[in-house]
Amino acid sequence: MTNSPHLDSYIIALRDSLHPLATLTEPDRQQVFAALGDLSDYLPQASRTLALEQINLQLQQEILQRQQTEQSLRESQVCLRLLNSISRQKMAGRSFEAVVAVTVEQMSRYFGDRPLYYLTLEGKQIQATHTVYPDLLSPDRPFALNLEPAIDLWTFLQRRQTLIVEQVDQEPLLTPVAAALHSQAVEAILAVPLQVGTGILCCTRSQPHTWTAYEVATFAEIADYLTIVFQEAQAQQERQYAEAQLLASLHEKEVMLKEIHHRVKNNLQVISSLLKLQAGHIKQEGVLEAFQDSQHRVRAMALIHEKLYQSADLAKANFADYVKSLVAELLRCFSLGTRNIQLDLNLAPVCLSLDTALPCGLIINELVSNALKYAFAENPYPRLSLDFYSDGEDSYRLIIQDNGRGLPSNYSFQTTPTLGLQLVKSLIQQLRGTMSYDYRDGAVFTVTFIDAKGKG
Repeated sequence: MTNSPHLDSYIIALRDSLHPLATLTEPDRQQVFAALGDLSDYLPQASRTLALEQINLQLQQEILQRQQTEQSLRESQVCLRLLNSISRQKMAGRSFEAVVAVTVEQMSRYFGDRPLYYLTLEGKQIQATHTVYPDLLSPDRPFALNLEPAIDLWTFLQRRQTLIVEQVDQEPLLTPVAAALHSQAVEAILAVPLQVGTGILCCTRSQPHTWTAYEVATFAEIADYLTIVFQEAQAQQERQYAEAQLLASLHEKEVMLKEIHHRVKNNLQVISSLLKLQAGHIKQEGVLEAFQDSQHRVRAMALIHEKLYQSADLAKANFADYVKSLVAELLRCFSLGTRNIQLDLNLAPVCLSLDTALPCGLIINELVSNALKYAFAENPYPRLSLDFYSDGEDSYRLIIQDNGRGLPSNYSFQTTPTLGLQLVKSLIQQLRGTMSYDYRDGAVFTVTFIDAKGKG
């Protein structure tokens, strides 16, 4: 800034005149006063100029800070978009490999001027599994690197440390593989290992490059989120493997259980056949009847095992289906000549456990056999009915009724000497149930019990 002529004169006058103003001549005093007047006008103008310069500097600083803030927000949005893309892929149930492929492709939209890789470190070999190259760069082969000569680099990556190299030739860790990197147009490299697994998120440049904090932070964020996705995918695979093993084991046990039921049924049928063969050589009526009763009981037990191995649920049998087959078998065995028995079956679609179905089936076998043998001798129109239904949670009621001649008036179920009814009494105790009987229009037996093992 140039001083005015008056100010220069005043300065010169002050420099050359060290004596008081009173000693100056009148013209000199007038000149000094004039210079002071000009100075009073000039000083406010200089002050305003300085203030404007300070304001301008402050505005430039604020503009720079705002630009930096906007750039930081844009960079944060890029990272959030990438994380959101990964999250959507994960929620869609895509595999980890598919999520990685989409992620690398998405990252190329924001870092499209350099190659992007997802690498795997298997043993001491690095191999690219997913790669996106810039349009002008198309290598002949996928990125690969042998770390056998670079043990320090291999150890570094095994520790899952981030590799930030601005120039390959200046990084001692890369010296053993520098030639291999140069051959693949790699002069700068940013590699971020996932915290689990063998994956590495990587970016390279064909020229020396100073990696920005934004680039390093973005790659680290994406690698951390891919780590979470990998862990979840790994956990899912382990669950699926465990489920497959469990299903295979369950199937194997089901096959074994079916085979057991099948073999038990076959063995019981063999016993039934042996009893039948032996009965053919017996002449005494009482002994023959005992053999036939035993044969029917064995057949009743064989039938429940047959129903179980045919059932989808090997622990429970369709009891209604079982009763129908059992009664049909007894009707075939106890032929009543030309008379047809009116059979009324009212059976609820209930499944019972083996421990309940077997004794219950034997009870039905005994009571129906007794009715067919003794109840209808003098009845031209025999009728037999069976009702079975649920009487509450896991509680059941079985009613067997015939229109035969009934039981003697002095009959006592507790003191009956017959083997069949003693067996019924024992089976009811086994079921922890109760039985009542009535003589109205024949005989009515009512059995109630609980299938404790049928719960669930």
